[in-house]
Amino acid sequence: MKEITKRARTLRNNLTDTERRLWSRLKREQINGYKFRRQFPLGPFIVDFVCLEARLIVEVDGGQHAEQRQKDEQRDKWLASQNFHVLRFWDNDVLRETDAVVEAIVQALKNTPTPSLPRKGGGSKGFTLIEVAVVMLVIVIVLGIVSVNLEPDRETPVRDEARRMVLLLKTAQQESILQGKILAVAIERQGYYFLMLNDNNEFKPMDGDEVLRARPLPSGIVISGVDIEGMPETEETETPRLILLPTGELSPFTVIFSRGDVRWRVEGALTGEITAQTAAPAEKV
Repeated sequence: MKEITKRARTLRNNLTDTERRLWSRLKREQINGYKFRRQFPLGPFIVDFVCLEARLIVEVDGGQHAEQRQKDEQRDKWLASQNFHVLRFWDNDVLRETDAVVEAIVQALKNTPTPSLPRKGGGSKGFTLIEVAVVMLVIVIVLGIVSVNLEPDRETPVRDEARRMVLLLKTAQQESILQGKILAVAIERQGYYFLMLNDNNEFKPMDGDEVLRARPLPSGIVISGVDIEGMPETEETETPRLILLPTGELSPFTVIFSRGDVRWRVEGALTGEITAQTAAPAEKV
């Protein structure tokens, strides 16, 4: 126990840039009076950030290989057995979308007892990743509407659609892991939709899902390019599918959103990390 306490103290004094960024928003009870601790030992583990009162843990993940993801799953199972909820974010998301990450944490805390009330017995209602994803999607939509109204431009709608896909894919990843099911994303020129592999080994659309439903694109925006590593050559009439495995891994891919010469690309890595960034205009032939 002394060794893990010493290790936690060392980590606390050597936060990464990403951890330092998030800690600046969590410390000193800035979020509705909730007290967070950084690099805190819990049993055999050290968690990045924890609010003991709300039993909420926030972890910041970098690029990970399969072995590390397995360790995280075992770690999360133990923490869940102690009635802790674990909320994970990629380090890139913390650095680039700090406000959205903090808002997701705020929404998670709203489902816990307030700081002024003592915690009794069976605990709180808890939260789901789907609920967090809904909040983050609302943020993206609202920010997009505000940006368009204040300073109309051609890039904002394309950027918002690319970022929306990133959030939805991350939600689908977590859903696949939690349910132990294989999911897929069918990507068409005018939009995309999610599917789940059923017990009959058939992919069926997730039309009844509030978040992972069909996503048609706004007028004027198209998906102009799809490249999925390892995907066999298909006829033009066939729709490319990105497979999401319960292990959290996925095939490296690139999806291009376009509106005229404005382009944004969504990219995924084998580790499961997914990002969106602006892309150079297509070369004119």
